[in-house]
Amino acid sequence: MMEKNKLSPEQKHSIKIRTLTGVALVALLVPAMIFGSIYFVALSVLIAVCFAYESVHITNLKGKTRTVTFVVVIILLIATCYYVILRNYIDAVRAHERIDFANFFTVNFSELKLSEMLLLTTAAVLFVMCFFSREFTIRYVFYFFSMIVILSLGIQALLYLRFAPFTMFGSIGTMITEDSFVYGQSLLLIVYVIVGVCANDIGAFFVGLIFGKHKMAPEISPKKTWEGAIGGIVISFAITFAFAMIMGGVGIPILPQLDLNHWYWVMIISLLIPFFGDIGDFFFSSIKRSFGVKDFSAILPGHGGVLDRLDSLIFASGLVSGLLVFMEMIEKFTV
Repeated sequence: MMEKNKLSPEQKHSIKIRTLTGVALVALLVPAMIFGSIYFVALSVLIAVCFAYESVHITNLKGKTRTVTFVVVIILLIATCYYVILRNYIDAVRAHERIDFANFFTVNFSELKLSEMLLLTTAAVLFVMCFFSREFTIRYVFYFFSMIVILSLGIQALLYLRFAPFTMFGSIGTMITEDSFVYGQSLLLIVYVIVGVCANDIGAFFVGLIFGKHKMAPEISPKKTWEGAIGGIVISFAITFAFAMIMGGVGIPILPQLDLNHWYWVMIISLLIPFFGDIGDFFFSSIKRSFGVKDFSAILPGHGGVLDRLDSLIFASGLVSGLLVFMEMIEKFTV
């Protein structure tokens, strides 16, 4: 039997602070997720601004260069992430179509898409900044370009998880105007992914805290252990797989492709969510270590920054979104 580690007073206090902050975050996030539409999009914009701030915050840039970089990164990140809204709006106006803003966002984020023109513009703008500041080296050009691309896809993936069910269920004739769907069943996909990521984080934290002995990558994330990682993956898989199967069993599947008949897809995705969540955690931890900081910011007491909390969700959401797009392609090809 494995020997348990004892919790220090500092660890107990940390758990208390983390829990209180977590409760406050739930109070903010849940209403926006439930009501969706402009409320969830507005929440995603707030997250994007926090991402931009924290990406600049951890760097060694100072003074005017730091301020200008923050403004530029915010503009480029929001433009790259939300250009699809403007594109579809312009197309609707040109076609003289009536725009139903109540359902406008459900069709805007039925796919993941970055504008090639905006990506080239982003690279060009960041490179030009090198001419106006010796402090802004080519290293920062590649760093901010990579962050803008990854974070834009991550935010789009979150929007996709919230709004894609309207398109997917609508394609099979489901009534998507009923409140029970709009505020209930359409929410299940993003809840499924968030539960998987949170279960992995919480499971890994407590299993590692109590049983952790063997470090995974101390040079990147000193506190993570193999025991915690395995425990988190097992706990996350068990919870998400059971959740999806129960929903399918009571006749309220997460998606048409994630029902009882497609249990194998549920099993694959439920297993990959915590795995890619851990990759996201290590990826952003590596960035922090390269700049010599512990957290992206101190916006969330006990948790660090917004990016510190959503790092795993960014990669897990991207994975699930990509798999669902792939599954739709397979289904169309085989029909």
